[in-house]
Amino acid sequence: MSAASGVDPFPSLRGTWVTLEAFSSANSREVDALDARRALLPQMGGLRPARTATGRYGPLMLIRDNRSGSAVGTVESDEMIGYPGVAVLIVFADPELSRPGYGMEATALYVPSLFERGAEILHLEVLSFNREMIRILGRRHRPPDVRMRRHAYVGGHFWDLLMYGFDRDEMEAIIGDYRRVLPGGSRRIAALGSGRQPRP
Repeated sequence: MSAASGVDPFPSLRGTWVTLEAFSSANSREVDALDARRALLPQMGGLRPARTATGRYGPLMLIRDNRSGSAVGTVESDEMIGYPGVAVLIVFADPELSRPGYGMEATALYVPSLFERGAEILHLEVLSFNREMIRILGRRHRPPDVRMRRHAYVGGHFWDLLMYGFDRDEMEAIIGDYRRVLPGGSRRIAALGSGRQPRP
């Protein structure tokens, strides 16, 4: 909390299923444990890149399951080096700890704060075998801005790296496509790509 303003600069963001809480000494062990699990998932690109707890547009945040209180993932961003105004977004919802829809709700909670803190473009990088994420981003018939052929070596193979850049309106439209299945929408959320649903 800022002594000058009396306002916490990084408040928790609470949704129906998850709450995002800023990285701190109180949850650092949980974040470290999630980082170790994340490094084992090929779609996350292996070992996480070096990062700081607080990026240009906000902090690393822990995704906590509101029902169980368990730490189930992380969401973070920072400014792309050499590209002022471009925020790189990384969302990790552990597939064994989280439920379908948790990653999307965390994204919907987190992304508006990046633009509110001055980001002009949101940059996403997706490995070409991550079909679920490519399907989500392609739902509005939006191709990647850049395809770097055989760029990343993961799991014993070279994969293309797809890069996307979205302004505030584009990102809101993508999230808006899923608002009807997010909490408060017209129906319960289904897994993006499966029939599983979180418990109410």
